[in-house]
Amino acid sequence: MQKKNRKKWVVAILLLVLIVLASTYFSAYRGMKKELDTAKEAFLTGTDGSGYSIYTDLQARVKLARNLRAVALHYYDADDIRVRDLDAAANRLDGETSPHKAYEADQALTEAADKLSLALEGEALSATDAGYRIGIMEDLEAYAASIARSGYNDLAREVNEKFSRFPASFFRTITFTEEAEYFQ
Repeated sequence: MQKKNRKKWVVAILLLVLIVLASTYFSAYRGMKKELDTAKEAFLTGTDGSGYSIYTDLQARVKLARNLRAVALHYYDADDIRVRDLDAAANRLDGETSPHKAYEADQALTEAADKLSLALEGEALSATDAGYRIGIMEDLEAYAASIARSGYNDLAREVNEKFSRFPASFFRTITFTEEAEYFQ
């Protein structure tokens, strides 16, 4: 009789330990996922939730690039490599929600817009188109400056620092949780 009771106690204790471990595992995963979701939301809607975010600035840069394309089409064919490069960069950036991928796409957009703008500068533009080109390039730079001042990377760094300390680092490893992406 004692052996049966002892076995039941051992099984009960083992089950309790398994339940505690599983609960800890899932709780840690949910907590880290929530931190990552907060960082992702900050990228999309701003660190203060105001809607002024890297994502909205990037989407404004896409629109400006398309406006530059419209000006360029007055002087170049749509098949021109500089126009195609700007199209490809704008399409790649449009709607991208991964901070790192958006950064890379934005770098490509900046490079393509600069090349096309420089080429247009050498053309005999109408006064209106010349003004548009200058205004578009100034606005692209203004949005880039706004992005550079964003607090998103600081928030991502804070999340990743939390994840790097024990016990979070342990749970991050066993739950295969990624770090927050940087916009870089």
